[in-house]
Amino acid sequence: MASKTIKFLTKIKGYKQFGYFCCMRRIVYFFKFYIKSSIHAALAVTSLSLVTLLQFDQWIDLSVLFFVFSATLITYNFIKYAVVAKYDVLVQNTEIQKIQSFSFLVGLLAIVSFVNLSQQTQIVAFFFGLMSLLYALPFPFQKQNFRNQWGIKIFIVAFCWSGVSVLLPLADFQWWETSSFWMVWLQRYLLIIVWMFPFEIRDMKIDPPTLKTIPQRIGIQKTVTLGIVLLLFCLLLSIAFSKVLLADIGMMALTAFMLYKSRKDQSTYFSSFWVESLPIFWLGLYAMKLFL
Repeated sequence: MASKTIKFLTKIKGYKQFGYFCCMRRIVYFFKFYIKSSIHAALAVTSLSLVTLLQFDQWIDLSVLFFVFSATLITYNFIKYAVVAKYDVLVQNTEIQKIQSFSFLVGLLAIVSFVNLSQQTQIVAFFFGLMSLLYALPFPFQKQNFRNQWGIKIFIVAFCWSGVSVLLPLADFQWWETSSFWMVWLQRYLLIIVWMFPFEIRDMKIDPPTLKTIPQRIGIQKTVTLGIVLLLFCLLLSIAFSKVLLADIGMMALTAFMLYKSRKDQSTYFSSFWVESLPIFWLGLYAMKLFL
């Protein structure tokens, strides 16, 4: 009787372990899809747009936020997977097929939200959309694009991210006539450059020397030092205009820590998840300070 009870309990424990294993596999699968399909990157840019609206006390237009999210996701997936699907829209890779199908559905959201934008916002969106295409596609009669031009990749990405997260949400307002608007845009541009340093440090192993990225040109230690200097300048800008200074300080402190921990041999998701979570963390700090 005792042996049967032990066998029964062993089976129950085995079933629980198996169920736990299956549950963990699903969580890992969805997490990988979340990263690879650029949902996380799109949420990061959308969070920056929300931070901008909170900084300027503007009402939140859901059409703008939906467009920022969907357009960012489509752009990222186009840049990451267009090379694979260059000559075959229906690629054989099952994982990429799922991302393509998901991107198509999100594309419908982008169209609907774009139609609901004001004409002024649509013009801004079209401009940054064109910049994104030039970043990914070769120039006419050339084999290179902005992404492959030596030394400017990081600045183009920072210009597009800062424009989409600052100018696009404020396109219907007259904030560009104020000094606060330009200080916010400058700070956002510099912050995005700093946030990209861990990515460029990670990619030193695969980036060709012709790219001339900042870590390739000055080394990892000097890149980290440059990032800290830029963060201090961003802090001065926050002191000049920010209404929620503690949120900015918290975000910049965590950014400095992430930058200090950046290595060529990073863990798989150090940059693609943790560093890219910094805008979401910043939004959380703003929300806590403003609404609690």
